[in-house]
Amino acid sequence: MHYKKEIGPEDLDKEVPENNVGIWTPAIILNNKELTALEKLVLSHIDWLSKMGEKNKRYCWASNSYFANVHNSNPSVISLMVSKFIEKGWIEKVSYNGRTRVLRSNLTTTFKLKKTR
Repeated sequence: MHYKKEIGPEDLDKEVPENNVGIWTPAIILNNKELTALEKLVLSHIDWLSKMGEKNKRYCWASNSYFANVHNSNPSVISLMVSKFIEKGWIEKVSYNGRTRVLRSNLTTTFKLKKTR
């Protein structure tokens, strides 16, 4: 089976392919108590898409509509989540040209889990 290494903006508004292999949810997201289940899915998705490209092109071009479609939500809800993730520093908005937003995950450097007893 052959998988496309890099996902570009042209791929992201299409239906989810039947052979989609899935999205990895890192423990740093899964164990975060301040995130809802949907926020965990969307943040994991952004993180996964950000890491799919070549080393110097690790960005996420997915639209709010794409995430809403995939996660059975609403684009405005997704927009609020993305704003929260940016505010927390978990992702950054690399660029926006009025039509396409480009995000990058910062999860490997910003997430700190609180110890629970």
